[in-house]
Amino acid sequence: SNLESIPPLDTSNVTDMGWMLPFCYKLTSVPLFNTSKLNNVDSIFYYSNNLTDLGGFTNLGKAFTSSQTLNISHSDKLTNQSVQNIIDTVFDMNLNTQGGKATLKLKQTVIDAMTDTQKSQLAAKGWTLTN
Repeated sequence: SNLESIPPLDTSNVTDMGWMLPFCYKLTSVPLFNTSKLNNVDSIFYYSNNLTDLGGFTNLGKAFTSSQTLNISHSDKLTNQSVQNIIDTVFDMNLNTQGGKATLKLKQTVIDAMTDTQKSQLAAKGWTLTN
């Protein structure tokens, strides 16, 4: 819970980030993660409610074999640029051959701040947006 920052990490071979950063109340930013082999994001940021800046998640969803939810719903401080970083870097689930589905769960205030274009981009990539 005292983690304040994350240095750049090589996550290119990581398959499970479930419960990786829960209750990191002091954490405000996360660098870009290569998540092309990731198949579990369960509660990765559970109650890490001070997150403002996310670098993104390269190809997140590519290796999903089941329904997964990137849950960042406890943070109402995420910047619009961070949301755009997510949209820009997640995998197009329409191309997923593993059979998985993907949901991005954000705080309602963060969703309300998203543009219609951002919501359309996310939907076009086959992602479900929820609060």
